[in-house]
Amino acid sequence: MKSRIGYFLLFLSVFVVCLIAMTPASFVVGKIQENVPDVTIYGASGTLWSGQGQAVAVPGALLKNVEWHLSPWALLTGHARLAFSSISSELHSEGVLDVDLLSESVTLHDTIVRFPVDTYAEQLGVADFDLTGQFELSLGQLHYQEGILSDLQGVFVWRDAGVSNALQLGDLQAEIEQQGDVLNATLSDLQGPISLSGTLALQGSGQYQIKSTLGAKDNSDVNLKQALRLLGRSIGESKVQVENKGQIAIPAWLRLAP
Repeated sequence: MKSRIGYFLLFLSVFVVCLIAMTPASFVVGKIQENVPDVTIYGASGTLWSGQGQAVAVPGALLKNVEWHLSPWALLTGHARLAFSSISSELHSEGVLDVDLLSESVTLHDTIVRFPVDTYAEQLGVADFDLTGQFELSLGQLHYQEGILSDLQGVFVWRDAGVSNALQLGDLQAEIEQQGDVLNATLSDLQGPISLSGTLALQGSGQYQIKSTLGAKDNSDVNLKQALRLLGRSIGESKVQVENKGQIAIPAWLRLAP
């Protein structure tokens, strides 16, 4: 008798999960926008299980051509797990979103985001630096709860990096790890005309400190060596040491765990 009751409860749980997952996307979107005013979803179709949206507006970005696929079995453990993607000329993103329904926290896994620097320079607080190229962020993990980011781990790549179209730096990389309200990054070069090594620390207040060494890989490139000398103190014939600290404007939607 007990085994029959167990099978019945299991069947009932699966049935309820599948019923929830098949809820029309338009109904779910209405509930989201009632309770999360900072998020607006346009042109939703399909179901909670598998659907699409023409665009999703979130603080700091507009995601276009969004698709999602829900794992109904995750609901049995109190989680809503969505595989999502958004591809447009302004931004490419894909990954896995895990929502803890009990704590109302959100975790991103295995997520990739790519976008041109100039498109979101103002939102990122770097508009004054006149940067060019494309930013690419590969997140192993990021936890978000009550407006606070924590446990951030990932790799940031600045492809075709340039400053004011006058200094071309190639592809640069930063391996990022969050420790409390500080993002620490180890800097290196991937490919291009310069070599790079160093560290960068960014605090939740917007204060940053960078210590790095840059060099021209081609010692005969006189123009590049002269440009690098404007960035820091010369050490040797083709390298400069850059040590700088200052303040950047942190976006209002970005807060780091204390």
